[in-house]
Amino acid sequence: FDIRQQCSGFLYGLDVAEALIFLMQCYESTEIINVGGDKVYPAEVEDVIMRMSNVSDATVHRHYHPIIGQVVGATVALKRREPAAGFKRRLRKHCAEHLARYKVPVKVELTDQTAYSERFKKSRRPTEKAKEKSGRPVPAN
Repeated sequence: FDIRQQCSGFLYGLDVAEALIFLMQCYESTEIINVGGDKVYPAEVEDVIMRMSNVSDATVHRHYHPIIGQVVGATVALKRREPAAGFKRRLRKHCAEHLARYKVPVKVELTDQTAYSERFKKSRRPTEKAKEKSGRPVPAN
């Protein structure tokens, strides 16, 4: 099995623009968040958020930023109601103590429950509300 033979026919059939679009779609389908060239693994940030009190579940995903490309966003489900502004400050402070600065969630959204796929995998897509705010389409995971 030679991968070059498998790919050569496919890539020769594409022009440069189509090949770049294909590669960009492959890159964007990964869960890794690229913050100004630094890589963020959502599971690492979720683990830190889950250690906070009053958090029942957390999902970390990418949000688009006009200057640095992507920033970290988090959707958090709470056990008990808490003022949103106070919780967001507490979350950012907690994450800043345990993570590098570029890994701290910039956009935080509170929800009743986090979304799971039919295979019980966390959906790391921003919610519809977050998509509307960003004004840019979000690629499917």
